Amino acid sequence: MKAKISAFLILFYHCIGLTLAQDAAIVCSKQKLKNNVLLKASFSNERFVDLLSSYDVKYHFLNLSVEADTTFISGSVQTNIIALQTIDTFAFELHQDLQIDSILDAQSNRYKFSSVNDEIYVPLSAALQTNQSFSFKIYYHGTPPSGASAAIGNGFSNDFSTNYGTRVTWSLSQPYVAKEWWPCKQSLTDKIDSVKIHVTTSSINKVGSNGLLKNIVPLPNNKHRYEWESKYPIDYYLISVSVGNYFENIDYAKPKGIQDSILILSYLYNEQAYTDNKKTLGECKDVLSYYSECFGLYPFYKEKYGHSMAPFSGGMEHQTMTTLGVISYDVMVHELAHQWFGDKVTCSSWSDLWLNEGFATYAELLAYEKFYPQYLANKLLSKMNGAKQGYGSVFISDTASVERLFNSNLTYNKGGIVLHMLRWYIGDSLFFKSLKTYTNQFAFQTANTQNFKAICEQVSGKDLTAFFQEWIMGTGYPNYQINWNYTNGTAHFNVFQTNYQGAGNLFSIDLPIRLFFANGDSTDIHLQGNALATNYTKLNVADSIIRVEFNSKRQIMANGIVSKDTMLTSIHEIIEKPLLNLYPNPCDEKLSVHASMQMPIELSLFDMSGKLLRSVIQTKEEETILLPETEGVYVIQVKNTQHQSIHKIIRN
Repeated sequence: MKAKISAFLILFYHCIGLTLAQDAAIVCSKQKLKNNVLLKASFSNERFVDLLSSYDVKYHFLNLSVEADTTFISGSVQTNIIALQTIDTFAFELHQDLQIDSILDAQSNRYKFSSVNDEIYVPLSAALQTNQSFSFKIYYHGTPPSGASAAIGNGFSNDFSTNYGTRVTWSLSQPYVAKEWWPCKQSLTDKIDSVKIHVTTSSINKVGSNGLLKNIVPLPNNKHRYEWESKYPIDYYLISVSVGNYFENIDYAKPKGIQDSILILSYLYNEQAYTDNKKTLGECKDVLSYYSECFGLYPFYKEKYGHSMAPFSGGMEHQTMTTLGVISYDVMVHELAHQWFGDKVTCSSWSDLWLNEGFATYAELLAYEKFYPQYLANKLLSKMNGAKQGYGSVFISDTASVERLFNSNLTYNKGGIVLHMLRWYIGDSLFFKSLKTYTNQFAFQTANTQNFKAICEQVSGKDLTAFFQEWIMGTGYPNYQINWNYTNGTAHFNVFQTNYQGAGNLFSIDLPIRLFFANGDSTDIHLQGNALATNYTKLNVADSIIRVEFNSKRQIMANGIVSKDTMLTSIHEIIEKPLLNLYPNPCDEKLSVHASMQMPIELSLFDMSGKLLRSVIQTKEEETILLPETEGVYVIQVKNTQHQSIHKIIRN
């Protein structure tokens, strides 16, 4: 058995060291990582945080002037609020590179203000009382910064498409840089009830933005004003504008459950860009209808869905009008799925970003499953391989790091694979019912991981505490050495589990096993998972087993080596009789081994890398093994001529 463990570990470490090809579906993520910048999610003092928390934003009216050949921006933003407590100072965020011209209330009274970096303080002439409404209009102008502090580039950018010869100005506020182009409150949990976005620009330009295009108003000096409006709640980072000399394409989707069609409006660089991407754009309506079946009706069906092209490598799910730098099937369906997961229901903290990105990543697989099933296996393998390369947990502790937030392997791939496993674990009907319940219960609100877990438990009737703890909060993934044997109508299994990211997180998920019989039949079984490094089970079967496969359909994210071991002939006796007791566990430096089985017994102590630390021959019923001084988890292999087993030992 020692030799088999060593061979397994050698193969395992070789596998995780391979460079694996990344899927085009995570272009969004990889480009969001490109700048590798760290942002502070904190402010200069607690008072500013308290002031931001003291009011609820009800409405924004952005009335701006923007051109397609510069990032210079000017105009005003009206903000309507309701006080949640007594307020003597109104606070908001605006980057210090932008200059405030004036701040007025609804009666045109002018207010003085002060600033500390990007924090703006506006003392009020009379304190607002709880539930009192107030409106401010902030006039400003300037050139936004170019420090590449957004997820992909800047909060406000201008660039040239070399392929199509078009220059575009566009916004991208995720995660913390809406303040780089408009005065705002950057709080995920304070969704704005409705927005109006007017953009004045040269008459050759079109302006893409959120909601419905209510009007295009001609103006003097070869200008016009695009007037967009959305009645749906929206988070600050999902408000957007894109300005360019666009070619317009119109399509319609007709999902089940509504009478009218849903407008799909796309602004492309030019007609050639439309021609080059016509097939992918045309598939959007079918995917939108299918996602409506999977997740519930498209959430913004009373307004529209659409795309605006911009010269960056990725996509951004701006509500009702995605900004696309790459028009590929994977990116298109990923960003479309965000309209449910990210826009309709938004993560309540950046720690839970997988609720946006992991869900959109898994939706890619659903689109392939429905429309291109011949590619599904390779797409699943690509995402699973990517997820295996992620080091750390899906849940994000360091939300100040943009690099960590948009880690493609953890937030995207592993987040998506968790949903793939959850679907297998609770079954198709309960899985999709859980998704619909989640999007309905938290419609146009924010949610966290515990909210999603509670809904899945409610719908499925299963306790998913271990599943979410191990796969979302924990790290790594399981690696199994599965030994099996068949004797006299009984199948015997011995499973040794490790985790390449350390022994602190072992997994209790069931193991999908396929048995192949001598008569040509096969059957699928589950070996009940547990959080120990050892698992025994037995199964009575009608015909002899000739082959065993583990995880043949990639139901779970795991590595596994399956070996037939003719020594496993009495495993059922080990289950039925307490032949071995290792105690205490957890223990300090001394571990006692009590054995009521045939002597001698070889006891081998390994660390979790597979390194043999010591070996003892036990010739009496009670034996003591000294553990290393280092705290952690170790493995004891017990073996004699009739028995072998593996046990996890925790050293305090």
